[in-house]
Amino acid sequence: MLPALLRLCDISLTALRSLRLTLNRVTQKRIMQSANYLGTYETLAHYPDTDKARALLSEMANIAMNDPVYGRMFRAWLKKGSTLRFRELALPFGDYLRDRELRNLVNFIDSAHYYRTQDMEDTDLQSCSVG
Repeated sequence: MLPALLRLCDISLTALRSLRLTLNRVTQKRIMQSANYLGTYETLAHYPDTDKARALLSEMANIAMNDPVYGRMFRAWLKKGSTLRFRELALPFGDYLRDRELRNLVNFIDSAHYYRTQDMEDTDLQSCSVG
């Protein structure tokens, strides 16, 4: 009786893990294919340190798919935008006020998110001074 019960529990745990992986993939797909995420990601092409900023944004999306609380905050930021909320989302990556590179990347992403719907063709942000 006990071995059968253990096998049933093992099957149940396997099913739960599979369901969790499926839900994570759905969440990731929802985040990374949202118009707000894609617009922000594409708009970052007009900013200095494009690759680093895109990598940070992608890593935030990865955390969002594995951490439900962080995920809710990230999706809320994608939907409504908020400079302060985005700075909170950057906390796992360092100190916004002390790390100049992180501060610049966070500001680039937040700005790109704001301007994601604007026509950026004539805007050259590569020459922006950062300080």
